[in-house]
Amino acid sequence: MDQRFPEIHYAIAPEIRAALLVWINEGHLPGDFLQSVLRNDLAGAVTRADPFNLATLREIVWFLQMEAPSPCWGSAENVQAWAAHKEQERGGLA
Repeated sequence: MDQRFPEIHYAIAPEIRAALLVWINEGHLPGDFLQSVLRNDLAGAVTRADPFNLATLREIVWFLQMEAPSPCWGSAENVQAWAAHKEQERGGLA
């Protein structure tokens, strides 16, 4: 992952950050809440979020905007393509 802004602290749960890094670096889909965030599905994200993640949804999106490659999120098509791309990098192994 590109550490362009290592001094920025994002107020997100450590397990959310870890799941996003696994997604970005390895292409393994996270849980339903984060999949909704990645797909830019606001209704899905809000209804699937626990209270902490709902309160920090802005920070999660900011993390993605600042740190994640744009092709890995923003639409269902981007998410599907990123997963396929990362699977191909792994040699087609799931």
